[in-house]
Amino acid sequence: MATAIIIVSYKTPDDIVDCLHAIDQLQGGEEFAVFIVENGGPDAYESMLKATAGLCGGAAAQPDTTLDATSHASRHLRWSMFKLPLSGASVTIAEANDNLGYAGGVNSWLERLFGSGHWTGYWILNPDTAPEPMALAALVAACAKPGKEMAGSVVLDFRKRDRILTRGLRWRRWRSSALGVDYDRTFSPPIPAPLNEIDAPSGTSIYVTPSCLKAIGFMNEDYFLYFEDLEWGMRAKEAGLLCRADDSLVPHKYGSSLGSASRRADRSPLSVYLDARNTVLFTKYNDAPFLGWAIILSLAKTLEFCAVGSLQNAAAAFSGLVAGVKGETGRPKWHI
Repeated sequence: MATAIIIVSYKTPDDIVDCLHAIDQLQGGEEFAVFIVENGGPDAYESMLKATAGLCGGAAAQPDTTLDATSHASRHLRWSMFKLPLSGASVTIAEANDNLGYAGGVNSWLERLFGSGHWTGYWILNPDTAPEPMALAALVAACAKPGKEMAGSVVLDFRKRDRILTRGLRWRRWRSSALGVDYDRTFSPPIPAPLNEIDAPSGTSIYVTPSCLKAIGFMNEDYFLYFEDLEWGMRAKEAGLLCRADDSLVPHKYGSSLGSASRRADRSPLSVYLDARNTVLFTKYNDAPFLGWAIILSLAKTLEFCAVGSLQNAAAAFSGLVAGVKGETGRPKWHI
């Protein structure tokens, strides 16, 4: 019995290498294997294999013949596997048949691994993280308590390890946004927030058990990126399965792959578009009485981009709002 660590990549080979270095140093006696899906196409997949070659003594990863494409409705085209040098854990890298987005990438591995009876848990981990050695063991321990089946880590700033990015997410309906609980607080000494302040773990690091998946299902792929972690966690909370693992520490570089910068003018149009669209979708699905209010706030955010001179992002925000009202889901048609 072991943990399957699932990582979704989009042209982030350097981040993946750093993350695997940290994973290879995990402690606590938990067995694990790593499953990566590359959403960036064949060139990105080849770049990933080249980047990770140094982890296995410079040798190229070998085709993984243990996976049978005919036995599943596979969304993977090909796979390669190697073993980490310290832990001996296997790493399987798959090339996605399309840009599946975050939830689609996670689900593409859950579809293969769930139900095998081999995995006691699944750790969904961002590629731009460097989990501390006891991060996995703390997650497993948190979910060993009766009735607790999903846990999140304390996400720290990669550059300032004593600075908290989030202990989890809280939905704020009056602002139509998710708050990172304890954002920018000093980690030491830790000041745990009451569990009822947290609606979901951050998608940066989520541990979920097979029993939880049976109860709440897989991630919602309508969002493509953003809000799927919040909705997934809220389903677990409603079922009484959510907990926290305050001893699980995961430093996060944040925004390295998508350009989700803190300054409005610096954010990528894709992140702005998806944030606007998915705010509407999430509210429609989970907080429908406040949909009108969410639309009004989204219009206000569009004007905020105008106020800082970011007309491109103002257009992206307005386009995302319109797409959300129309009910458009999945990958934006204009994004490769």
